[in-house]
Amino acid sequence: MLLPSPAVIRYFMSFATRRAAASDVGAPTSAPDPTLKAPGPDEVRGALERIVASEALRASPQLAAFLGFVVETELRGESRRIKAYTIAVEALGRPPSFDPEADSIVRVMAGRLRRALDQYYAEAGADDALVIDLPRGSYIPVFRSRAAGQNPSAAAEAAPLAARLAPAPPAGRGWLPFAMIGLAAAAAIALIAIWPRGHDGAPSSASRTPASLAPRTFRVARPAPVIFIQPFEAIGAPTGPAFGIDRLRDKITDAIGRFDGLNIITKAAPASSARELDEWSQYRLEGSAEYHKDGATTLSFRLVDLQDGALVWSRLFERVPSETDPSAAEDKVVREAASTVAAPFGIIWQREAAVHSAKDPRRACLLELIEYWRKFNPFQHEGVRQCLERMVAEDPDYAQGYSGLALIYLRDFYLDIVHPGEAPALDRALQFALRGVELKPESARALEVLFVVWFTRGDMKQAFAAADRAIAANPYDTNILGEYGARLVAMGQVARGMTMLNEAATHNLSRPAWFDFHLFIGAYLQGDLASAAQHASVIENDRSLFGLLARALAAKAAGDGDKAKQAIDRLVAINKGWATSPRGQLAKFFPSAEVQDRLLRDLETAGLRATN
Repeated sequence: MLLPSPAVIRYFMSFATRRAAASDVGAPTSAPDPTLKAPGPDEVRGALERIVASEALRASPQLAAFLGFVVETELRGESRRIKAYTIAVEALGRPPSFDPEADSIVRVMAGRLRRALDQYYAEAGADDALVIDLPRGSYIPVFRSRAAGQNPSAAAEAAPLAARLAPAPPAGRGWLPFAMIGLAAAAAIALIAIWPRGHDGAPSSASRTPASLAPRTFRVARPAPVIFIQPFEAIGAPTGPAFGIDRLRDKITDAIGRFDGLNIITKAAPASSARELDEWSQYRLEGSAEYHKDGATTLSFRLVDLQDGALVWSRLFERVPSETDPSAAEDKVVREAASTVAAPFGIIWQREAAVHSAKDPRRACLLELIEYWRKFNPFQHEGVRQCLERMVAEDPDYAQGYSGLALIYLRDFYLDIVHPGEAPALDRALQFALRGVELKPESARALEVLFVVWFTRGDMKQAFAAADRAIAANPYDTNILGEYGARLVAMGQVARGMTMLNEAATHNLSRPAWFDFHLFIGAYLQGDLASAAQHASVIENDRSLFGLLARALAAKAAGDGDKAKQAIDRLVAINKGWATSPRGQLAKFFPSAEVQDRLLRDLETAGLRATN
């Protein structure tokens, strides 16, 4: 008889204390059906017991593990931490080197689980008052009570994805008593390793990539960087209201998990060999709180690269004073720590670019995108575009690739790049931005890209709706807050936009060029020329449209006509549209006619001349 793997046994024995990672996909924001009531946690656990004990799941311990894992994680209020990587490692016994891009086991098992649930509710569960559903496109379960006389299929259609329950479970409860059901049928475990790869449903028409894409030459990427957030250490004891060490760790775990491209684990999962450790990036985040007798607290954080033991980041918050509401002070610490470590231009991605990028061409491609996004260097444009197009051709479900291409096509528009036979750049940008959100509805980065695309297309209602969703999805990402403020400045709402930009800047030490450019524009429009010149000076401007515009305007304001003319000549050399239609070029970035008038007048004074 084939026995379960040790990893699966360990999983069953410790399931009640397992934690999940942030969600790959999320929920639309439609309102719940008022005819349906939200069930309580005890009802949900009772329904789960019946499903796992039923014929539909009894012979599959892996399906039982999958369902029990996502249900309990959702009941603990940790839905954002449900994702393919952690389901595979924590529930399905995969090793820590598991790569959801290379191994589709979670998608396959999710499809099997949905079919098993359909079977259950068509047979043994036909009269159940409570339905547990796993909607397509999501690993987050939905719980709903069925109205009297409502059939299962009608309930499935009626209940919105957003109507799900997430209270904390009662102490001491778990699903361990029935988790062992089906272990006797351990042969199913062997089948998982050879189960054919695939996923439910065909991509929508929005996922179709250009016919000119290069052949599928990329091998599948290695796993995204993994961060082990170990238990934080308490030194001494608080004397009054103070930082809660476990609460602080939970908040940081949640905050980092909201950033795209990272896998979070809260139980140590060391690599089993030196070779495996070399196959993937793993970091350990350490934290401690030292409580002082006067009520102050010193917080310390360290991020270690486990591949070579290097300390890649540390931060000390010395003697943070006691507050009536320590939770508010915790939020400030969490925001700084999470954005510094996990943001697109943060510590981990800097480390990946400097040390680990050469191990995989697809990861190198994403890192090139981040660098291009940061600097807006036109000479990187075609290489990043071709790389990303090959990525989505290789993997039509790669959400980051679609969002990345939306940015590239948006910059096709900014740079007036036209490829024969292609649709207009803004149409392609919107198509791919929508596909990125379709694949990862709760991705703050995908929503941010959609925001910028809608904004550039002039649809402000849809743009700021996407921006609000992006901030709600990840309030810790200061780049999104800065992007929001930048667009307000571009619309002429300078004071409000600068408030947001300056707030974001205090938490954003590694900023992209567009960030400082809009800080420059805001200060320039407000007449604060000293601050404007300072922001212009930090933009890498020899090849950046943003930097060249800022340098020309700053030099003109300082009375340096030669320097202003040099910047304008360089700008025109990169994109001749600045000579043929300067107002049209400004309109791409600034929808406000008043802002266009002011900047065009100053650029003309600095030496810009229209040639038509």
